[in-house]
Amino acid sequence: MNRERSPKTAVTIKDVAREAGVSFQTVSKVINGREKLVAPSTRSKVLSVIDQLGYQPNYVASTLRSGKRMSIGVICGAHFKDMQNFDLARYFAGIGERCEEAGYYVTFMPQCCQLGGESLNTRLRKAVNSRAVDGVIMLVFSHLRNHFHEETLPIFTQGNMPLVAMQLNADAYDCPSVGFDIEEAGFQSTLHLIKQGHEDIACCARDNPYGIEYFRGYCEAMKKNNLEIHPHKVVSDYNSVKGGVEFAMQEMEKPCLHRAYLICRDVVAFGFIEALRKKGINVPNDIAVMGCDNIIDETQYLSGVSTVDRKFEQHGYQAADLLFDILSKESDTEQRIIKPELIIRSSSIKKT
Repeated sequence: MNRERSPKTAVTIKDVAREAGVSFQTVSKVINGREKLVAPSTRSKVLSVIDQLGYQPNYVASTLRSGKRMSIGVICGAHFKDMQNFDLARYFAGIGERCEEAGYYVTFMPQCCQLGGESLNTRLRKAVNSRAVDGVIMLVFSHLRNHFHEETLPIFTQGNMPLVAMQLNADAYDCPSVGFDIEEAGFQSTLHLIKQGHEDIACCARDNPYGIEYFRGYCEAMKKNNLEIHPHKVVSDYNSVKGGVEFAMQEMEKPCLHRAYLICRDVVAFGFIEALRKKGINVPNDIAVMGCDNIIDETQYLSGVSTVDRKFEQHGYQAADLLFDILSKESDTEQRIIKPELIIRSSSIKKT
């Protein structure tokens, strides 16, 4: 028979274990996100007893005992307002889902945020020294790669703080990292257009390491098929439909348009296609267009943009999984590269 408990007496983990007929270690696994190590029937019984007794885990005591904060730091985006960026939101979603499954909290820190006049590196040193988080996932923009290796990475190395870098390309990093093969994306996208019968293909990409690798993939595919490689085209605004419209207007001022365009960002491809259509140019019968992002919104459905799935959520999943592997001592130097996947819609397929 269970003993009556005074309302003022807090329920402990041992009370839950006794009531459920299991060890307190088993209860600990259930409440700390390690339920995969517990049989489903046992887990259900433990959760039922927790609910019945009204048990509230003492996470402060747990943290003091284990030395774990059960919190992951995420440095992603230049400013807080950038968190509304659809690309970054999908990175966050992947990281957040994995952390939630593992029972971890997430702490966000923008890369250019200065609170109280402190620089990011100053705040990072404080976070590392105070062990405010158990590990960090950081999105490293390609143009900041050298700065990351020279100034940021040493803070984590010296402080023995686990770190996983997420990058937009497949560069090798001096720490565990998850990247994306953007060069392969350019190569496969170009091959797709060639298979559609196009030979006069232009490539529009950013003038940075990410865009240069995308252009390199285009060049490789064109060279492999003995086709003329056109100069790298650059637009001033890669973050809006307006940038695509302006790029289309510039191209239409030239004597003739190319027969197909490879554009390394969907939002620019949207604007480009809409500007062409307003001038009576049919996409894809007159000109084919291939984007790169796979941003899902109503604009894309209306435009029917063929694209490359950047797999943003998977990028976040992989980064979180790798960090948890490091925390559990299962990995420490791994580099994971996510491969692109073509998503073919109407903008690159000629209608018969």
